[in-house]
Amino acid sequence: MNADATILLSSLALTGLLCATVVLYLGRPLRGVLRDLCGSDERARYWVAFANVMHVLLPVTAVLIAREAPRTSSSTIMAVLDQTRWALAGLILSVVSVAVGVAVFLAPRSATVVVDRDQADDLQRLLSKVHALRAHEVLTPPHRGERSA
Repeated sequence: MNADATILLSSLALTGLLCATVVLYLGRPLRGVLRDLCGSDERARYWVAFANVMHVLLPVTAVLIAREAPRTSSSTIMAVLDQTRWALAGLILSVVSVAVGVAVFLAPRSATVVVDRDQADDLQRLLSKVHALRAHEVLTPPHRGERSA
């Protein structure tokens, strides 16, 4: 096996070790957060698996795409570390993108509306009228030629 292949395989092995460390470290906390967000354990398992795939594929792809010829003056260790820096960049990118994806769902989706007593009474009367109109639509058969909703 030539030196280039040894460097590439060593950097891929180091990349795999880094990815496995991140996947193991973030797995349990991510599953808990996603279980709360998704509402079921099955959905949370899917999204954790998706995040794990991202944490592995992105760094490996970065190492393979950004591969460059080793410098002639550098040792094998330094050449492996040069290749592995792209794995770290990919790993950081994957962790940040998963964090942004989770943060989007953690953002508050509703706002508190404060109304005074008169407005609450008006809203209650309006809601009563809406219920009465809906009940009337359900109980009244459509005229000939009209379609029911």
